Amino acid sequence: MNFCKILFAITLFFLTTAIHGAEDPLLANARKGDVTSQLQLAGEYILGKNRNPNPALGLYWYRQAAMQNSPAGQYNLALCLLKGWGGKKRPAEAMYFFEKAMLQGVVKAAGYYAEMLYNGVEAEAEEVNRSYPGTPPNKERALEILRLYAPKSPDIQLKLAKYLYREAAVYGKELRDLLAAHAKSPHPADEALLLYSACLRSGIGGVPDPQTGANILQQLAEKKHPDAMAQLSELLRSGFGIKQNLKLADFWEAEAIRANAPRAFFNRGMNHLNGIYLPHDPMKAFAFFQKAAEKKFPPALRKLGDCYADGVGVEKNPKEALEYFHHAAQRGDVESQYKLGEAYRTGLGTPVNLPASSFWYTQAAHNGSIRGMRELAIALYTGRGIDKNRIQAAKWLQKAADEGDETAREYLDEMNTWGYKIK
Repeated sequence: MNFCKILFAITLFFLTTAIHGAEDPLLANARKGDVTSQLQLAGEYILGKNRNPNPALGLYWYRQAAMQNSPAGQYNLALCLLKGWGGKKRPAEAMYFFEKAMLQGVVKAAGYYAEMLYNGVEAEAEEVNRSYPGTPPNKERALEILRLYAPKSPDIQLKLAKYLYREAAVYGKELRDLLAAHAKSPHPADEALLLYSACLRSGIGGVPDPQTGANILQQLAEKKHPDAMAQLSELLRSGFGIKQNLKLADFWEAEAIRANAPRAFFNRGMNHLNGIYLPHDPMKAFAFFQKAAEKKFPPALRKLGDCYADGVGVEKNPKEALEYFHHAAQRGDVESQYKLGEAYRTGLGTPVNLPASSFWYTQAAHNGSIRGMRELAIALYTGRGIDKNRIQAAKWLQKAADEGDETAREYLDEMNTWGYKIK
């Protein structure tokens, strides 16, 4: 719903209530500025409780409460803006109100705010009164917030574990200690046990223990956890931490598919695409990627983007490719973040947009993409869609070179040849 439609709905609402307002004490109190009434009225419009659903009016009344510094109003307004309830999605404005609610003690707001701060948010222009600037990723601050609020919320504790997992090279021991303690709790969350299994199998934060990791997966699979069944199938095919058993692998993959596990659909698609365990069939691969993408599984969203970009199993369509890369990148898929940087730089499926290109290169670089580091460095050095900063450019090039990127090393050598010394 665009702004004009929202304005029309609100105008119609006030014309109607001018006639019938006396019959609606909740509305009358909300219009007088009573915050409790505004919040209740907003919730009724959002949920369609006691009145016809009208998300635009729900958004309006949450905004009225938020403007009176109501923490609940700020949190619910932010949630509507983030989800697009009552209007188009506005992540930057949502982040602004999540922060205000967090500072007033709303624990759930802290989780959303930290997540947005971790990933960064693009700038947007608000049609009315205010511009909301973009926010670059700030992982360290985001993790500080999650650590602060984790003891108050199991959901935030799990979110902290997921982000520590992304930064396992730095925070591996903290992650493993956190998950080990959680695993010993009376009712450990299945998602935390999945992460703990991954840490044990890969040796994150300590000595590798693939057998215990596989045992945890097996226990979760026997409880019919969809993703655990899909992961157990992978282990049974490879024989990692468990005795190889292709027949049992097929059984658990079939069980995972029956449970609509996106990872199982994705794995089946990859097997068809690569011709491993199954006949090479790009069209079937594409169909399985679609099933996984319906569940918002980031690797599947990226693979659909690849299929549309290269014409694999479907007709080539750069615009569709860009759309799927966006969906995957917004869910933290690093390779898709880099590919968006490339698309906006070269104009693949979109007009050239150098600031957007630099934003996505920044995302990819901060999330560990070596090519993202290199391209961000070039952007910083040349001022391509971002303010020039040769010191930061050199640092990112050095980081990419240290990770083995030869092109970054060549750029560093050129910079030294020109007389610019890396500090």
